[in-house]
Amino acid sequence: MQASDYPTDRHTIANGKEFESQMHVVRQRIYNVAYRILRNRDDAEDITQETFVRAWANINRFVAGCSFEAWVTRIATNLCLDTARRRQRQRIHSLEAAPAWSSEIEPEAHQVADSRQDPAVRLLDGEVDESLLRAVRALPAHYRGCIQLLEQDYSYGQISTLMGCPVGTIRSRLYRARMLIRKQLETDSLLNDCAR
Repeated sequence: MQASDYPTDRHTIANGKEFESQMHVVRQRIYNVAYRILRNRDDAEDITQETFVRAWANINRFVAGCSFEAWVTRIATNLCLDTARRRQRQRIHSLEAAPAWSSEIEPEAHQVADSRQDPAVRLLDGEVDESLLRAVRALPAHYRGCIQLLEQDYSYGQISTLMGCPVGTIRSRLYRARMLIRKQLETDSLLNDCAR
């Protein structure tokens, strides 16, 4: 279902069954946005549920004619950013836990087998992917959120609406995020060269 297929009439959506069907359609997208920002399955599930509760409680704030999906995604993004800010204030580092960028924290059931046969290509791709993933995860939440929304094929205008800031700010954040990623990848490359 395309975003334009969603009803935009507040009274239509305020109907409990219609609201439930719309939330069912956007549930996976909300979960994906939350997981990409928070990088935690339980938190993403909590944010998804909280998004549904907040959307229902504030259905009277939904502006007729606007995209229901964008409105709900905005609620989820705000909840994620609030959660990330809370985590920043309460950050606790365990010396026994695996690092946040470690692929070991992902359950094996969620890993996908690689269909390519050449081990050298897979090794090189794995190193690049791991370095890139680490670099993205190291970004501040507002940069990481912009990058992840862009990766989900949102336009600059849609990201601007979801993040609640001007398009120029989004462009600036994306530029800075790319520069930080580039710097991290260059640092990783230098460290790998020195280690060899």
